[in-house]
Amino acid sequence: MKPILIFPKPAVSKKAPGNSFVPNKRHLPSHARQKERMDADFTLLENNFNNGLLSVDPDGSAPERMLVFETADSVKNFKKAISKINGLEFINDMLGDVIEPDGDFYELDKKGKHLGQSSYIYLTMSNQKALKKIKDYWDKYKDDETFPFPTGFAPLGYLFDQLKTIRFWDTHDRLYKTGIIENWEERIAEGQDVVPVEIELWFSSNAEVRAEKEARVRKLVKILNGKILTKCTIDEIRYQSILVSIQANSIAQFIKDNKSDIELLRCDDVMFFRPTGQCVTPVNLHDEEQESIDDTILNSDVDINDEPIIALLDGLPLANHTWIKDSIYIDDPDGWSTAYKPKDQVHGTGMASLIIRGDYLLDKPTVPRKLYCRPILKPEMTISNKTVERIPEDVLPIDLVHRAVRRMFEPENGVVEAPTIKVISLSVADPNRLFEYQMSPWAKLLDYLSEKYQVLFVISAGNHPDDLDLGVTNEEFNKRTSVEKESLILKSISDKTHLRRLMSPAESINALTIGAYHHDENADDEFYGQINPYSDRNMPSTINPITWGRKRSIKPELLMPGGRVTYQLKGYSDSDPAILKVIPSERPPGNKVASPGNSGSLNSFVYTAGTSNSAALASRRLCFLYDTIQDLYLSKYGHVLSSKYEAVLLKAMLCHGASLPNSYQNLVDNLKNQSNSRTFKSLAAKYLGFGNVNEDRIHGCIDEQATILQCGEIKNDDSHVYKFTLPESLSAKSNLRRLIITLAWFSPINNQSSIYREAHLSFTPITGKNENNHLEIQKRESDHHMVKNGTVQHEVLSGDRASPYAVGTNLEIIVDCKTQTGSSDISIPYGLVVTLDVPDSKLPIYEEVKAGLEIEFKAKVAPTAPLVP
Repeated sequence: MKPILIFPKPAVSKKAPGNSFVPNKRHLPSHARQKERMDADFTLLENNFNNGLLSVDPDGSAPERMLVFETADSVKNFKKAISKINGLEFINDMLGDVIEPDGDFYELDKKGKHLGQSSYIYLTMSNQKALKKIKDYWDKYKDDETFPFPTGFAPLGYLFDQLKTIRFWDTHDRLYKTGIIENWEERIAEGQDVVPVEIELWFSSNAEVRAEKEARVRKLVKILNGKILTKCTIDEIRYQSILVSIQANSIAQFIKDNKSDIELLRCDDVMFFRPTGQCVTPVNLHDEEQESIDDTILNSDVDINDEPIIALLDGLPLANHTWIKDSIYIDDPDGWSTAYKPKDQVHGTGMASLIIRGDYLLDKPTVPRKLYCRPILKPEMTISNKTVERIPEDVLPIDLVHRAVRRMFEPENGVVEAPTIKVISLSVADPNRLFEYQMSPWAKLLDYLSEKYQVLFVISAGNHPDDLDLGVTNEEFNKRTSVEKESLILKSISDKTHLRRLMSPAESINALTIGAYHHDENADDEFYGQINPYSDRNMPSTINPITWGRKRSIKPELLMPGGRVTYQLKGYSDSDPAILKVIPSERPPGNKVASPGNSGSLNSFVYTAGTSNSAALASRRLCFLYDTIQDLYLSKYGHVLSSKYEAVLLKAMLCHGASLPNSYQNLVDNLKNQSNSRTFKSLAAKYLGFGNVNEDRIHGCIDEQATILQCGEIKNDDSHVYKFTLPESLSAKSNLRRLIITLAWFSPINNQSSIYREAHLSFTPITGKNENNHLEIQKRESDHHMVKNGTVQHEVLSGDRASPYAVGTNLEIIVDCKTQTGSSDISIPYGLVVTLDVPDSKLPIYEEVKAGLEIEFKAKVAPTAPLVP
């Protein structure tokens, strides 16, 4: 295999203005209609300000309540206008639910069809005097549509024009879609006397105000005979939370009649009540006999570097298991190791096994660097006497992960624990926090830490092992052909995609989120009696989330092998409805991983499946890609690369290997129809992301393929221009050619804005009538809007038309940077990887591209001695 090539440093220019996006035509109520709709609400709001306020106020401060403005469009400069009113503190704006089209609010598409639209929610803390000021402006506006708002207050007029609702944040909001009621019901039904609750407070930039909020909540918890377990404040993501335990009988009546007579539930300082201790994995599903392997074939001859670049935040691995011993460094400052028995060290051992050695059945090399492991799970006994590994219920996950990551990169007692880490693997998720519109605090934390420390988080997307109702009887199902059965299964999953969302923190925009595809190394005849849902091992796993990320970005981005999940029929009678349930077995199929077994064995193995496995295997691949980068530093022009950007370059390199598998056609055959034909690529992205990663094609090149990369920083409104000379041998040839371009970056975040992502980087795809399209490329794999919505733009472009071009013709790739929330002085790290691939052509693509780059380097700078970072 030939080494990857390197771009010279790019030319830098200012970005030229592009074409403006033309949105759908928006319909809003008339001025008279708005007056009719909203006037009574404003009056009622003002009159009822004191309703629902706390009867206890420890410090005697003036009461405040959270005002909620729901609008049909974003309001520019809302924050500036609000800040001019004494007594109002802007908290944040966020995306709300979709406004269904009615006679007042809708969008018109190009064909005149009425569409729903996303709403925007603006939150500001208000006292009664400030609310009266808002009401005064409303009164002036309602009586005069052309009322001249004072300087700086014009955004209020636009706000009133398209205001959907105005109200106070209430108990319903604090409990809505948090899973807390269901969690309380389950715990009370199990007979628990005390239940843990995370109380997330409205964040204030003022430390004194935060202390006042905490004091009020503490007093209300004490009234309920509750206990404060811990607390956490992280200014950078505007997070303040208190973890408490409450007597179950205090909330049982509320659950019964759903009336908020409990003052804590009505506390205006509280944003959300959330369940905790939910990142759970069972220790042993069955008392099955685990496979044991002869110790003599387990030892690795690889020399292990003591400087780790991969960190695993998970359960405690069995470090002396023969399959992974000498490859693990355990850092346990909390002393959680003492809570483990060897037989309980299941999940961490399995994940470490996959990162270090991969699937046992593949017999692949050991990663050449130690794996840094920090336990964030702990074995605990449930009320039903089952042992599980989970984040303890007296710990806030946000605080735990924040401390764990900070310890890697910042000194504690004069020691920095793991400064060489580039990738943090996280196969832990919160099933009670499914992503819909709002970013979870955990995802915000990872986005902040990723950008601050320039580290890549690799996160499992979460598993949905739900029953599949096939809509036929058992008898009818059994009579179907295998192809017909697969079609029923795929359509059953399709019907429930709205329930299969990402689990926090998988929606993180800077992280790579990994789903699973239906693959392992077991033979098809090794699991007699189980229903294999797909014969195609490239299909997305049946337990994956099927979703998009924030603002219709592609999430999960990548699919990696996750083991095959199998099923059995739930009913036994031929007339029973055909409902498939997952077989939770530790026997084949699945990825074969190290395990302590039921006795803490040092040479036992089990079979597992899911997105946790996929994330671990992605982390493993990134370790080998890191060594590929180290080799590039030693090449002739390696001095133009910088180790400062290794993490973001790793992100780009792994994504670069993704393409849609042949199973895409299976989705087309079963799910594409007349109503979704125009948008099917975006629908397919829910299942496949950017596609399955071809691990064999991202470490180097072959004769018919040239891969080129570079990394660096780009400032707001700048353009970086890259170019390479097209191969002379390809001119006028009709060979199929693929141009693959991957751009990845770490974006700063704005926690007070619904836009959230500070920086948008992009390149212009070279397709269609683009004057730079010398290769006559016409096709693109992914939806052209969605690929720009995250922090990875990955395009697989192809064509086969004969395209004559002159000798020395260059193809240009222009990377642009634009701030999205008003920050002008930003510099964004990014990685760029480009491949020109002409498969099965026997053309000297690599050598000709390499020769062109040599000329470009000589024109820019003379080569120097290799630099080892």
